[in-house]
Amino acid sequence: MLSTLLSGCATLPQSGPSAAGMVNNTSQVNLVDVTPGFASTMEAEIANREREKFDAVLSVLQSSPVINQDIILQPGDVISITLWSFSPWQGANSGGTMNQSTGPSPSGLGSYQLDTNGMVSLPYVGTVSLQGLSVPAAQSKLADLYVKAGIVQDPSVIIVPVSIPQGRILVTGAIGAPKAIPWTPAGVTLSDALTDALGNGSEVLAQGDFALKKTALQVDIIRDGKTISLPMGEALEQNVTLRPYDKIVIQKSSNVKVVVLGGGIAKNGVEGFGESPSLAEVLGNASGLDANSANDHAVFVLRLNHEGKKPTLYDFSWNKVDGLIAAQQFPMLNGDLVYVAEAPIIPVERAISILFEVALPAATAAK
Repeated sequence: MLSTLLSGCATLPQSGPSAAGMVNNTSQVNLVDVTPGFASTMEAEIANREREKFDAVLSVLQSSPVINQDIILQPGDVISITLWSFSPWQGANSGGTMNQSTGPSPSGLGSYQLDTNGMVSLPYVGTVSLQGLSVPAAQSKLADLYVKAGIVQDPSVIIVPVSIPQGRILVTGAIGAPKAIPWTPAGVTLSDALTDALGNGSEVLAQGDFALKKTALQVDIIRDGKTISLPMGEALEQNVTLRPYDKIVIQKSSNVKVVVLGGGIAKNGVEGFGESPSLAEVLGNASGLDANSANDHAVFVLRLNHEGKKPTLYDFSWNKVDGLIAAQQFPMLNGDLVYVAEAPIIPVERAISILFEVALPAATAAK
């Protein structure tokens, strides 16, 4: 990519007044003359800022309160039932004399799915309705039934929910068919849900321009009416425990959009990227500089600053090695504008005016 840009610059004139010197006279922007050191520092700062943002998002997800409310059993739930009791025959001597039990022993009755009426059929007590009961209430009900059956001494019942469909986690978006994943008390992690929904991922990743970094997969977790977003890579790496009724939306989008314009660029327009590109990548994606018209002293990046601060205009000495190196490191952000002036050099005030005509309506619409 850099070789393409260099070949375009090789035929440009190497003389003329400095664009930076001209911009110093305007009060509309803050001017920054970009050096490789400055670009490298900015690259590290933005990477740290992104890391802090991801950490904050993860903190919100991981600090969500644990659901302590009782699970209410409904048709379709799968539960595992274990009967604990004191058997009168446990510890009997070799002569067959009944001894006092030495302690309770478990008898696993198995796993059962509540039918459409919320009923299960159990050994010795028959068909029992558990619909609408909490787990503790269902345990108490079954224990009473086994007491009445009189086949075991001091019975106690333990119910463990295995699958709770009504608390299922919905995964949808850029994955083909939506998928509902049953929530279990054992826990479902975000990476588990994504892996289950995506399968081998080939169908999803085969679509779009992932190889060109034009698009990226983003994971939105919708919980309690709020949406928390993570890049797909972060979502798969982190051990985030999901809650019942969480909704996961996978989106394929260009997270960073940069406007490229000016008579000195080969292709004007909006360039989209899945992640923050360098200035060199943006210009390369726009087919590089126009060798017949580009002014190598006037390559600018305009970045709007919010909170009432003046915009910043970054100036690159494209006709120097330092400018090219800085362009390879300088990170572009969503909403940045790149302007490459045409030769001969135009007044910088005109360049700023052109940039503002594009930038300010976009900023107003975004509010």
